[in-house]
Amino acid sequence: MGPRPSICQTNDSLLIKASCGGDREAFGQLVRKYQDRLYNGMVHKSCSPVDAEDVVQEAFVQAYLKLDTFRQESSFFTWLYRIALNLAWTR
Repeated sequence: MGPRPSICQTNDSLLIKASCGGDREAFGQLVRKYQDRLYNGMVHKSCSPVDAEDVVQEAFVQAYLKLDTFRQESSFFTWLYRIALNLAWTR
């Protein structure tokens, strides 16, 4: 047997499933849960609070639009962070 998913990952999975089913509030919960953490990571990468805000906003938009492609092989935050990094690199 493989490692058991954490409660956090289980809750994320439920929110992702609900979001894919059209529940915008479920995605809003993911945004609230990870926006500060993602912003802090992007500020360290971009050294600009304004650029970090833009990247974070666009990352959440892209994540929402592509949520049905998330295979849950990694955590939601890891996937979201990779989206944000790719956006930051192309700025």
